[in-house]
Amino acid sequence: MRHADAAGRLTVGPVDALSLVVMAVLHEAATAIADGDDSGAMLSVIDGMIGAITRP
Repeated sequence: MRHADAAGRLTVGPVDALSLVVMAVLHEAATAIADGDDSGAMLSVIDGMIGAITRP
């Protein structure tokens, strides 16, 4: 996250708070997949979230 921020790629911040939120989302997604949720759908949502908080 710090590298993305230093490169000007993050659209939101601060990095420390954003990192906690992203890790929480990834943990919940992993738990949902382990519990049988559709992994493809979950990965699509995660990809969209990462796309929304970064720029090329």
